Amino acid sequence: MNKEIENLENYNYLKSCLELIETKYFNQKEEFLNQLKLANLETINKLLYAIIRENIFEQQKKEEKEDFKLIENENYYFIFKTKNQLNPIMKLKIPINQVYSLNRFSISDFPSLITNNNNNNNNNNNNNNNNNNNNNNNNNNNNNNENNNQEIILDNCFNLIELFKESTMDYNEEYINEYKNEIENSIGNQALINTISKLNHNNIKKQSIMNQYNSVIDYVNNQDHSFDSNLFYEQLYTKGHLTHTSPKMRKGFTPIQVLNYSSELSNFVNLHFIAIKKQYSLSSSSSLKIQNTNNNSNYLKDDDDDDNDEYLFKYYPNSKKSIIEYMNKVSINFNDYNYHLIHPWQIENIIPTLFKNELSQSIVVLIPIEIASVCSKPLISLRTAVIFPELSDDKLMPHIKVPISINITCALRTISSQSANNGPIFSEIIRDIYKREYQSFFGNEINFLSETYGCWFNPLDINDKSIKHKSITNIWRENPNILLENINNNNNKNNNNLKYKDHYKQQVIVSCSLYSISPITNKLILFELIDGFIENKQKEKQFIVQNNSNNNINNNYNNDNNNSKELVFNWFNSYISKLLTVTIVLMSKYGIGLEAHLQNTLWIIDSETFEPVKLICKDWAGSRLNLKRLSSQSIQYNYKEGSITICGGGEVDESIEMYNKVQHSVFNSNIGELILSISKYYNIMEIEMWKSVSLICKSIFNKLKLQHLQQKQEQQHEKDDHFLKQLQHDENVLFSKNIDVKSLTKMRLQTDNKENITTSIINPLYNL
Repeated sequence: MNKEIENLENYNYLKSCLELIETKYFNQKEEFLNQLKLANLETINKLLYAIIRENIFEQQKKEEKEDFKLIENENYYFIFKTKNQLNPIMKLKIPINQVYSLNRFSISDFPSLITNNNNNNNNNNNNNNNNNNNNNNNNNNNNNNENNNQEIILDNCFNLIELFKESTMDYNEEYINEYKNEIENSIGNQALINTISKLNHNNIKKQSIMNQYNSVIDYVNNQDHSFDSNLFYEQLYTKGHLTHTSPKMRKGFTPIQVLNYSSELSNFVNLHFIAIKKQYSLSSSSSLKIQNTNNNSNYLKDDDDDDNDEYLFKYYPNSKKSIIEYMNKVSINFNDYNYHLIHPWQIENIIPTLFKNELSQSIVVLIPIEIASVCSKPLISLRTAVIFPELSDDKLMPHIKVPISINITCALRTISSQSANNGPIFSEIIRDIYKREYQSFFGNEINFLSETYGCWFNPLDINDKSIKHKSITNIWRENPNILLENINNNNNKNNNNLKYKDHYKQQVIVSCSLYSISPITNKLILFELIDGFIENKQKEKQFIVQNNSNNNINNNYNNDNNNSKELVFNWFNSYISKLLTVTIVLMSKYGIGLEAHLQNTLWIIDSETFEPVKLICKDWAGSRLNLKRLSSQSIQYNYKEGSITICGGGEVDESIEMYNKVQHSVFNSNIGELILSISKYYNIMEIEMWKSVSLICKSIFNKLKLQHLQQKQEQQHEKDDHFLKQLQHDENVLFSKNIDVKSLTKMRLQTDNKENITTSIINPLYNL
């Protein structure tokens, strides 16, 4: 594979990526080819993970799957039937190294394919290997030595994908070919992004060495006072989805557009203004605002901003003036239109053809970029951007989400009118819940970012089935920086020499960036935080000891070094207690299955203690909602069908989508990744951390039960057994033997990613 990947034979997109490197970054060619190899290896790991976890070849029956376990330091043989008459049965050999919870594992070498022309022998092997145990693995090893066996090393991820065609599972061959193209696109983009972003990271490292910064937290603290920590950490993250096989897929972008528009490279992107006749423009707004103690309310949407124009142009008065002059020049009445922002790629590739008729009739008017534009920088999702106002360098501006009609991780990243409509409405519900639960559960440790405004193109023709309503859409969302605790220093307010740490004693980090490699220490940022937390706590303890005793100070302190593990758990529990609280309260009391995965959750980190002091949740489009539970709390949701998924009538059996959303995004993706990383780095048994998860979950359920009983007693009502039964059922589901998680690869191979397919895996919380 290595020679093949270097020659790039039959890989058109990879060749175009290499051509770009040779043209614009010729001295980075060796690094690019090395990054290609690393991307290939990572993809092989993810494909093997999908093959085993999702049972891609249906080797295991359902009852076998439920009790399935991998064995460390053993070869696992995946036996499957093929369409090949000469080799009707093949074995995929996977050298397992370490095994972790949630069916995760590492490998010690490349996988290999074992073929055997002796049909009878293969059939016997197939029968012998239906059960996974040590004896069978040993039998397999002996069988592999037979003369008819041929072993082919699979060091090329594309050859591994070809096995899907060989399988008798009848996966759609067209989907498989598309899937290969998507993998190629992702690998090429990953190599491009990692190659060029490394240049930026090297600059951070040089500055840190020069100034003796010990961590990324330290680096941010010493930047200019206008530095945006949220933007910095979002742009620092280069890995993409941690289990998806094509995390850097940007199908629709050329290689140069990948570099121009990706968040990882810190480039500015100029958003265009686009005018839509008012009768073709609809909007939705939220009247409830964030509970904010930092006097940043000027950066939220005001109630009297009754349309997008006033909301938009109050930040861009000069642009408004220029647009008025332009519209007058082309004899169009400025006041007949509403104004939206749109991505330059969308302007170049989608609008001219999709809106050809509307452009010819001046229903839609493009404002030339030389007339007016908005400077922005993309966040991880690419669609969401930090925008910069004309008249200041303030970093508290709301963020904006705009559609880009390209495929990212197998989904077209347009924005539906339903999302634009429902986001602000649902934000009001979330804000209402926040106020209700502030005293009992949320306090200052949990908060939410409201989607304050949504607007979209609305075709008047009811027969228009196009994606026009998804292609010109804006969603405004609150900026997480408004939740940072200010350091009041009015005397130095206008002092431009101030550093970040002179304004804020906290930083905003998106959860997935915890898994970024620090350019300063080459550790995960997660480990920088935990190590910093441990060091800070140990210094505190040493200081206390030194001030209380003059005898055996060093001995006492050295003996107490054994508490590092306890401090790791302190940091871990601080993280999961906040995440589990918001998850369980919203699910069990209000019927909201929050999609709180790594991209949708952010943390406010104390810059001195390195502790996660506040959890911030955002983005409601992927939520699952049980309306009956919500209405039982006297909350009504006047929604537009689509976007937030309604789970049905509200009986416990009909809440399965809500449960699946929570188990996949929170327990599998968010907490599962955290436990896996901490376990490997700090050599802590995973089960010990899952026990902490179990205890905290049970504590939250008990607190909900107690709250309910107290409220009923205060209201002098009879106890409502239904709610208590509902809580117990929810708890039973979270602790059940198996959980259902998304089959990301099967979804792509069987349905073109158009519907959810889940796989059942062993629940690490079972029996804890």
